[in-house]
Amino acid sequence: MLVDFDNPVSVRYSEIAIDSFEPVIQRGMLDIIPTQCITPKTLHTVKHQFDWQKSLATIDGLNDREPKPMHETEMSGMCSHWELMRRQRYEDRFFIMEHDAYLLDADDFEKTYDFMLEHDLSYANLGLYMSCYSYNKHSAEWMYDQLTRSNNRLPVNCGPYLMAEKLYKLYAKHFLSKRDYKGKECSFLQPFRDHEKLGYGKTEEEMFMTINFKRSEQPYMNTPTTQCWSEDLGLTQNHHNYIRKHNLHYFFKKL
Repeated sequence: MLVDFDNPVSVRYSEIAIDSFEPVIQRGMLDIIPTQCITPKTLHTVKHQFDWQKSLATIDGLNDREPKPMHETEMSGMCSHWELMRRQRYEDRFFIMEHDAYLLDADDFEKTYDFMLEHDLSYANLGLYMSCYSYNKHSAEWMYDQLTRSNNRLPVNCGPYLMAEKLYKLYAKHFLSKRDYKGKECSFLQPFRDHEKLGYGKTEEEMFMTINFKRSEQPYMNTPTTQCWSEDLGLTQNHHNYIRKHNLHYFFKKL
């Protein structure tokens, strides 16, 4: 779990998050390890590894003629996620979690957890945005290489959620499809646009349809986790146009 130990708000969110996951911790599915995230103070140590472009995120371009560079807190957050992606190449499979991840239902989590392991999913997103997700070793290595290789690195021009979508679609198109998806029925688990349910598939097109549209006729599962938010605690990350009382996605758990 990514936490900024120097930020009391981040630490408090992580405590709330870990408490919420206690039911699946007790079932032996998780052992949450708080991990220091990259911050604006340490961003310079890793920033050079990636090809940063002007942000195309809607929130970064509001009321501006030209897109702005990403805010340093968002860049730090993405680098934190990608550092754990790098580590996934060498370690047993784990979940990358943000400090405000929040368990909604233990049985739903166990169902999706078992599904992820049964199919050795390349990418399994079990929550709201990037709060709780996992890669298998090969997809983590392949995607990290797209971000950091010497030549033709993948441009970073949006936030972590859309970057994850782009990375999976590239992986499906350039690796999985050329190997008949390794004979698998599915390779990803991903929330639909409303985030209440999870869809699954394997192709580039199926990922696009799942992440960008409402639920289809295909079978789906309940999304077992979300993110929590407290008005008293507030936020720890900024965009150029963030305001304190912003409009949260309705799937957030308000404390």
